[in-house]
Amino acid sequence: MTEPDWLAATDPIPLIAYIRGRATGRQLAMAAIALCRLDRDLMRPGYSRDGVEWSERVTDGEIASDDLGGMDPGACYLMGTAANRCQAVAGLAANGDLVRAHDYLAEVVEFLADEASARRLKRMAEVCRDVFGNPFHPVAFDARWRTVEVFGIAEGVYDDRAFGRLPILADALEDAGCDDLVILDHCRSLGRHVRGCWVADLALGKE
Repeated sequence: MTEPDWLAATDPIPLIAYIRGRATGRQLAMAAIALCRLDRDLMRPGYSRDGVEWSERVTDGEIASDDLGGMDPGACYLMGTAANRCQAVAGLAANGDLVRAHDYLAEVVEFLADEASARRLKRMAEVCRDVFGNPFHPVAFDARWRTVEVFGIAEGVYDDRAFGRLPILADALEDAGCDDLVILDHCRSLGRHVRGCWVADLALGKE
């Protein structure tokens, strides 16, 4: 894959294949969570939605990865739904098993992409780019940019899912001395943003 391929892809499957060995555990889990949240059926009240929300709490360190009501990640995976496999990704990522976490994420993507419309596939690809950034241009975030104002705005974006505030985050980052156009342009882009957005995560110090 080339950088133009990455930036233009409208199918998430090759993007997930390319980030194998390049992504953090948090990125793998947050991608699985965000992709599941695109599917309204998965987010109806009941076990599927509970599973996705559990995955997010584990990834944010709010609960332990073994707090599965007696199920381990492998058991979740065997239950077969995308939400169950999302749980497996989050549990494995939290425990440092990035190889299997990536494999399970790939299966989540394939499950959700099966018979998906072209529009939904494009949205899935946008989510992947929002979480993983551009692997062809890794960014070094200067800790001096993480001012009280930057952190507060990023925290509000994350907690409230208020992605419309990302341009405000860009302004605060500039005021803090950030001149990295990759970071600033991403905040000001009109593309899809989700919890796990790589810029917001960097501003919050989430690894």
